[in-house]
Amino acid sequence: MYVTATSQHNAAVLQLCLAVLLAIVVSCVVSGIAGAVIPLTLKKFGFDPATAPSIFLTTAKDVASMGCFFGLATVLVL
Repeated sequence: MYVTATSQHNAAVLQLCLAVLLAIVVSCVVSGIAGAVIPLTLKKFGFDPATAPSIFLTTAKDVASMGCFFGLATVLVL
């Protein structure tokens, strides 16, 4: 990504790379926490924790990563 942004003479290349890096870190942290909490919550409410967490985990990860990336890109690049 750095090479592509540099070859296009983008002035905000380092801010964009920092936004992507932080968004990936936040996405991994949210995925880890959600991967542990969602099955435990489903088990507490009496549902089978092995069947439904993939839908909730994917949704939580996608929302967190995209929201974090767009938020950081807005704050860091502008």
